[in-house]
Amino acid sequence: MAELKSDGGDPYRAFVCQTINSWGFPAKDRSGRLEKVEEPHLGRLMAKIRTPAPLATDRLTYAPPPTEPAATDQSQPQS
Repeated sequence: MAELKSDGGDPYRAFVCQTINSWGFPAKDRSGRLEKVEEPHLGRLMAKIRTPAPLATDRLTYAPPPTEPAATDQSQPQS
């Protein structure tokens, strides 16, 4: 749990739950169910961790990336 400041400068407490965060706090969410910042209520946090994980088809995309047009080889001098 950390004390953070809102955009208006008012301090508030929250759980920082993701490793990559703007405040540099050490954090880790091994459940994969938590947001970057969660409300400071341990009971609700634990309940959220215990909820069933969403199906992989709901949280992952399996579409291939869009294809880019082939780049023309411009290394050859033109005569």
